[in-house]
Amino acid sequence: LLSSSSRSYREGTMTETMISLPRLVSTCVDAARRGCIVIRSVQARREAVLAGAECTAASGGTAAAALREASSHGIQYKVDGDPRSALTEADGAAQEVILHCLRARWGTDLHIVGEEEEEDGDAAAAAAAAGSGESGGSSDAEQEDVFARYGVPKPEDVALVEDILPSASSSNDSSSEQDVPLSSVTIYVDPMDGTREFVEGRLGNVQCLVGIVVDGRPVGGVVGLPFAGGRTETQEGKKGCDIANIQVVHALLGERPTLGRASVSMNGSSSTFDDLPFLVPAAKDGTASTSSSSSSRRKLIVLSGDSRKPEKDLAIGHLRDICSDEGVELDIQTAGGCGTKMMQLALCAAASAGGNDRDAIAVMPRGTCSWDTAAPTAMFESALQQATSIGFVSDFYGENLVYDGVNVTNNLGVLASSGADTKRWHTELCKRLAKDKAVG
Repeated sequence: LLSSSSRSYREGTMTETMISLPRLVSTCVDAARRGCIVIRSVQARREAVLAGAECTAASGGTAAAALREASSHGIQYKVDGDPRSALTEADGAAQEVILHCLRARWGTDLHIVGEEEEEDGDAAAAAAAAGSGESGGSSDAEQEDVFARYGVPKPEDVALVEDILPSASSSNDSSSEQDVPLSSVTIYVDPMDGTREFVEGRLGNVQCLVGIVVDGRPVGGVVGLPFAGGRTETQEGKKGCDIANIQVVHALLGERPTLGRASVSMNGSSSTFDDLPFLVPAAKDGTASTSSSSSSRRKLIVLSGDSRKPEKDLAIGHLRDICSDEGVELDIQTAGGCGTKMMQLALCAAASAGGNDRDAIAVMPRGTCSWDTAAPTAMFESALQQATSIGFVSDFYGENLVYDGVNVTNNLGVLASSGADTKRWHTELCKRLAKDKAVG
């Protein structure tokens, strides 16, 4: 039987299953929240191991060896010691939880593309084994259930919440513009965007991404923030992970775009919904702020990472030339993870809606994939729509990113911008990069 959220209609001899986007986004919010529980659980274990190593060092043990082993707890490296190549226990386990949750609700016909593919299966299993202290050779029957291991409720026991978005709770059995063919939907999952930041302890940059693409266009995005509430002090006075502080930002594009933040209780019985204003950042003096520069000159915020890829430096060099002609200074800021950069762009769009114009552009060279960009793009574009701001996302040559479920690498880089003037600079930058044949 099909509920109002998943219906079939018959056209001739063809039967097409329809799916409600508000309900799909809502279930993705709950699935991402459960993935965030895994991430926080893994971090709590790492902190416990590190605390034990520090005690060993303090008592005169082999400090260097103990701390080195503790810092790599539950982590495997594709390139030895390179944090950019890290695969953690949390990556594989969080993806397993998210995919199981979504398939339990929507069935195996829902097309899902996850970052931790089968070719990384051995490394993921090794990372999980390293985190648990088990050997990597146990059979499936001998391995502990992933939900039980991390204290995550199974969807068979606690159903995914389907009415987090207001439009989902008010939907009825009639056909809706937000119902789409199931065959047109692809879900992109990055269970832990910011793995390097997780390994290095920069937890504020860690996100859990679930993007919803319909006919090749991102229309829904879920951004789980496992450490949004930071660390909290336990009764024993030790730092711990407070599950209740997990937050999930969600967006759905359309004639009435939604953008909010949800918090779902551990038993899935309640949820809260906040509108756009939560995105507006506040400095210590209470004013909206995303830039740390104190100069009074007009600025373009440039969000980038510390990649050494030449096209990144080339793009920033072109931006400096383009903006200097108009007396605009670049404010270059390092932001880890694709989702973090796009969240900052959403902040800039929100600030602009309040009359505090923020021109910003994110420069992301080759190396990102569809699961990195799908959810953040939907979130960013929803922020633009609600803020009636101007901005767009493209590759380095000004073309739309490709979401076909097959070619997942953004081989031509990614540019995303917010602000009327930035759109003009963005367009000019693409022309110069195309002339240079910077990528491809």
